Amino acid sequence: MARTLGGHAPARSVPRSSTGRIWFCGQAGHYLAYFVPETGEFKRYDLEPGTGPHNLIVDKSGIVWFSGNLVGYIGRLDPNDGSIKKYPMPDPMVRDPHTLVFDKNGDIWFSARAANAIGRLTVSSGKVQLSRSRRRMHVLRIKLDSKGHPWGRPVRHEQDRDDRSATMQLREITSRARRRGRGAWR
Repeated sequence: MARTLGGHAPARSVPRSSTGRIWFCGQAGHYLAYFVPETGEFKRYDLEPGTGPHNLIVDKSGIVWFSGNLVGYIGRLDPNDGSIKKYPMPDPMVRDPHTLVFDKNGDIWFSARAANAIGRLTVSSGKVQLSRSRRRMHVLRIKLDSKGHPWGRPVRHEQDRDDRSATMQLREITSRARRRGRGAWR
């Protein structure tokens, strides 16, 4: 394990923002941070102990959105003043927002692996909607297709999940190719 800021806390999720900052989160260390390679500038934002940020994304205005993977919320960090706003999950069984992606409207789709869910945070209203499966699939990754439909990739790779954007209705797709371990995003 790589030794990093404040102990053994490997960095995760490293997007580069429009300002040139390379952002990352320390899941075990409960922090968000950025580094600017050209200047050597570095800044760390400590989160509450136990937050466990798994993933972060940066919007066009430089706001950092992160998954509070161990505490059941999506967080919004304003790097200008360090303030954090929390968007809690509406279902107490969904405690683990995992991977975040923006859609074309700037809203955030996310997976919640252990909770067996895919969700959407409408940024303008702060409303969180969830779509859960009855099957135990442990959706790990999430991507949007060219039509804006979110697709979740279960850990087992046998099934993809497609949430209809407008209705939040879940459709599960199983294929033999998935069971043989071929690519997940076709």
